[in-house]
Amino acid sequence: CGGKKLKIYDSNVMPDEGYVEGPAGTVVVAHKADLIVRCGEGCLKINSLQSEGGKRLAAADCAHNYKVGQPI
Repeated sequence: CGGKKLKIYDSNVMPDEGYVEGPAGTVVVAHKADLIVRCGEGCLKINSLQSEGGKRLAAADCAHNYKVGQPI
């Protein structure tokens, strides 16, 4: 996120089921309502978040701003 802090308000832990490979903290899905980030073990589906200086948003409203492979 360009060095900015990111608050995650709501999320679900998911198993690693064939998502794009990458290090922990990397976006593996950013499509429509889904924003999924790789963790040390498994993945995290982010449901709502807030970027530094921004307002709290549902992932469905901002997933299009992230790219697969981008560190978060």
